[in-house]
Amino acid sequence: MKLIPNGNNPKSLIDAFKVAGVKPALTDLNSPSFNEEKDPALIQHLETPINLDGMSYTDQVKVTKMINLVADKAPKSGKPLLEMAAQRGYSIAMEFAIGSNGGCSKKDKRIVLSPLEEFNTLVNVLTHECTHVFQYKNGAMDFENRESPRETDIKSEIMQSRAAEAGAQAAACEIAWEIFDNGEIGPYRAFNKSNKEIAEAYASATYEENATTNGTAKTAAFLAWYDNNPIKFSYESSYQIAVMEEHKQTNTDKFDTYSKKVSGAETTSTMCLDIDGKNYFTEDPSVLESGKYVDIADETKQSLTELLNHRESKHGLKPDASVEELPSRGLANTSGTQVVNQANLEQRRALANARISYYNSKEENMDSENDNFAESNIVCSSKNNPQTSLFNRKCSSSR
Repeated sequence: MKLIPNGNNPKSLIDAFKVAGVKPALTDLNSPSFNEEKDPALIQHLETPINLDGMSYTDQVKVTKMINLVADKAPKSGKPLLEMAAQRGYSIAMEFAIGSNGGCSKKDKRIVLSPLEEFNTLVNVLTHECTHVFQYKNGAMDFENRESPRETDIKSEIMQSRAAEAGAQAAACEIAWEIFDNGEIGPYRAFNKSNKEIAEAYASATYEENATTNGTAKTAAFLAWYDNNPIKFSYESSYQIAVMEEHKQTNTDKFDTYSKKVSGAETTSTMCLDIDGKNYFTEDPSVLESGKYVDIADETKQSLTELLNHRESKHGLKPDASVEELPSRGLANTSGTQVVNQANLEQRRALANARISYYNSKEENMDSENDNFAESNIVCSSKNNPQTSLFNRKCSSSR
């Protein structure tokens, strides 16, 4: 996930409501900070606790519950990931990142969660962002860094930036599944709601023996990310076009060489590692070098061509030939693949009233406390519930 590039994220709930153009409720706007180490509500079930940066007491308790849910219910995939982020000095903050529900800053060593999102969604955001920390640890490029020159060719950069997001979502899905397997349905249900293709790809793969331990399920989730064309266009716009536009405006595009080529195998060796360092990707990595894995929208190709032509005319630098290798998928958002149960970027920027109401609803705010395994049995046993097919095999095996 990405933070706003210029860093102008609202610093308070009041600011966020102003952006959204609605009147805030007079509740939970100024909760006092609280740092009493012995408060049991703030004890993290980690060897190395993660620093909670500048939060109200209410948010500290909420995030501590998230951390402990992952640590207790996902001891194999989730807890070591959180421990790694803590050991690398990352902190967690609640901040309004318009256009996303969270972010990870390598420069500031800071993970940001949106306080307007529901508990279970934020559990998934937390594990997603911690996966980016792990990718940085393994040598991944910081695609939000707009200051450094671009050395990798554009095709390789697209391949790597997409793999970073696909890998983070695959890891979040895996952890949500382990939590589900250990009795809490909430995070996986939230993940399925906003990332249906990925969740179902992982769930379907689990029919194969040992799929959750040999990389098969996680690879299926990883590859399913690429079926979402709107989200691919979003990242093309922010990670490639926006950065190149900024370098053009600051006249720093003359330092962008686009000379380094990266293979699919090199990409998976950085982006597709389990927390123990083992590469989980079970397919031929070269698949990431062609087809839908590196395709771009017509608008993206036009913008890339114009920006590279400008660089050539002003600085005498040859265009990056790798752009010609990128297949086109047509106009943006017209391929038939839509974001499932996920607001588009403009809707999210508006901070929709439905999410703002989250802060006014104690029941919704504490949703995770009621999301226990008994509820999962209710979901699964309901013949009329559309989620029944997804959870049917797991629930029937748990009865």
